[in-house]
Amino acid sequence: MNEQELNKKLAEWARIPNGDCPGCGRSIELTQSLDACFEQLVPKLEDIAYEIRFVFPVEGEFSWSCCLITTGSALGRRAKGDAETPALALCKAIEKLIDKKKR
Repeated sequence: MNEQELNKKLAEWARIPNGDCPGCGRSIELTQSLDACFEQLVPKLEDIAYEIRFVFPVEGEFSWSCCLITTGSALGRRAKGDAETPALALCKAIEKLIDKKKR
């Protein structure tokens, strides 16, 4: 799945009308903005209950890792996303977590 498709999928999951920024009328680029992720996606994770852990790139590595860990009734489910940016890593982890929830 490319970034555009992932952005659309997450916008639909978060019920962002037309994938547009509320009040600004332009498309939200969730996969490129950590601020947008925390503003639009992370609050929606409350239904799942979560803990977010970021692993910063170490010398010689070029990717970020984000691990979402569920709590509550779904205790211990994990979803990990790896990407070049923290926003994309978080988006990939959220996608995996919501896909697991559908099963």
